Amino acid sequence: TELDLARSIQQSALPSPIWFPGGRIFSTTLPAQEVGGDFYDAFDLPDGRAALALGDVSGKGVSAALFMVRASLLLRSAAAATDPQRAVTQINGMLVKSNPEMMFVTLFFAVWDPLAEKLTCVNAGHNPPIMVRADGSFERLSRRSGPAIGAMSGQEYPSWEIPFRNGDLLTIYTDGI
Repeated sequence: TELDLARSIQQSALPSPIWFPGGRIFSTTLPAQEVGGDFYDAFDLPDGRAALALGDVSGKGVSAALFMVRASLLLRSAAAATDPQRAVTQINGMLVKSNPEMMFVTLFFAVWDPLAEKLTCVNAGHNPPIMVRADGSFERLSRRSGPAIGAMSGQEYPSWEIPFRNGDLLTIYTDGI
């Protein structure tokens, strides 16, 4: 009963679908157990920008779910205060400080600026997203990646920018797909 309740709480915390001016986000998750460590989020930032995140915590079950909640809350807080590169670097430092189990999170994090028609992306050991352009072409965004967050201090996470225009589709996924 407790695990069913935890699953219900975890599922209700995940956004679906989300509409932004000029775009929308569709998502789904099916944990391997009652609860799990995969998470996604999308939220508004200042100046009409939007943040998009997908993460996968090491392990399964309750411990992964708890670590996931911590990582996602830290991400929301850091993203509102700084740029994507610094946000992921800060989150890594905070997770490392109190992580005796050496859990880690692979994370793809992007900030969408619809006025500039661009995404600013950081990949922390996560699967490379796939961009499907409005013209039907596609590319795997396998740009430089930093290591997963939470296990090693002193890491830096490079960011990059990519055009993201009306009609483009960004597909982000975890290894569970």
